[in-house]
Amino acid sequence: MQFTGNGSSTYQLNWYTDRIKSMLPKALMFSVPVYIYQLMILAWSIWLAFALIKWAQWGWGDFSMQEYWRSKEVKLKLKNKDVEGG
Repeated sequence: MQFTGNGSSTYQLNWYTDRIKSMLPKALMFSVPVYIYQLMILAWSIWLAFALIKWAQWGWGDFSMQEYWRSKEVKLKLKNKDVEGG
């Protein structure tokens, strides 16, 4: 096969050409010990556990305040009782 263009040859096929006119910025790496990562994950999991408990309490309070668990007849009786003043 004969390849032409983009500096390609029979032994090297160049698929693309870089179009960057200047040098790329150098990469920076920040490294910490594994136990720091594990402590961060532990702190996050403890926060998540307490947040889920708080959210569950809020959700249950909102759910039970609206009395979704009661049937429609009981709700109507309670409303009529409140209207009548009883």
